[in-house]
Amino acid sequence: MYKINDYEKEDFKRITNKDGLHTYFMRVNQIYVKVDKEIYLTCLRSYMKIKYNKEREVANSVQYYSDMDLATSFIFSKKKFDFVHQIYIKDLAKKAVQEIYQLPDQYKNIAICIFLKEMTISETANELNIPVSTVGKRKIKIQQILKNKLKE
Repeated sequence: MYKINDYEKEDFKRITNKDGLHTYFMRVNQIYVKVDKEIYLTCLRSYMKIKYNKEREVANSVQYYSDMDLATSFIFSKKKFDFVHQIYIKDLAKKAVQEIYQLPDQYKNIAICIFLKEMTISETANELNIPVSTVGKRKIKIQQILKNKLKE
């Protein structure tokens, strides 16, 4: 299996001595080397960001069972990845979008702005020229409607 990141989780070590002070180590060529805290944190954060972005990329590529081949060997790493749960969430999201477009117009426009365009309540109120309180109340009603429809 090829290496996705320059580092693995095991390449970072933080040791605390009896006084509560930390010493930071990174593995380079199979040997742990003492490094400054800033270097340790910079490399660790970089590793975590790259890993997170790659996981999101792979998770988004596997939307249905037929897409399983698109997943790289990355997902079969030490971390367990729940395919069924991810696929269920994707199918549920698709169903939610379908239900949003079937709502009555007074709810549909608000739902599209808030849930699909990811606008705030105040942005939605400005966009649709209706009071903020109306948008807030209808958002709650929309959530209840969608919750009931998706439970079916």
